[in-house]
Amino acid sequence: MGLVFQDYALFPHLTALGNVAIAMGSLPKAEARASAMQLLARVHLQGLEHRRPHQLSGGERQRVAIARALARSPRVLLLDEPFSAVDRMTRVSLRSDLVALKSSLSIPIVLVTHDIDEAMLLADRVTILDYGRVLQTGTPTSVRKDPADARVAAILGL
Repeated sequence: MGLVFQDYALFPHLTALGNVAIAMGSLPKAEARASAMQLLARVHLQGLEHRRPHQLSGGERQRVAIARALARSPRVLLLDEPFSAVDRMTRVSLRSDLVALKSSLSIPIVLVTHDIDEAMLLADRVTILDYGRVLQTGTPTSVRKDPADARVAAILGL
């Protein structure tokens, strides 16, 4: 399982390359480095591999966190509020990157977000939760077209 935390959870003393390579466990160092470089390129960070987290923008740190989560070839990717700590422009860019990444991966991605528009844009299926209770599950289109009740409609802004 690959996990991307809301606050990135990067090791501050390691470079972007080091943060990704460390997740590869017992791979030989040269192989881990090469794989980490490929993952950083996949998330559009080529040329930034030697920067430490404090030298990266919020969006760049989030991309490093995604690359690190993918480093062990997980069978599922969990994203906990992955765009909450970045500005609006960066959020839009990261969303489109995630859409492209999602189509290239053959694993499920579970995204937790409080941003209903983000969920509707990125998800194949959504589950609307309210204080820990499941109110409705379905495709974004079906949930938006036919909210289960007034509370779901309110959450959706309808």
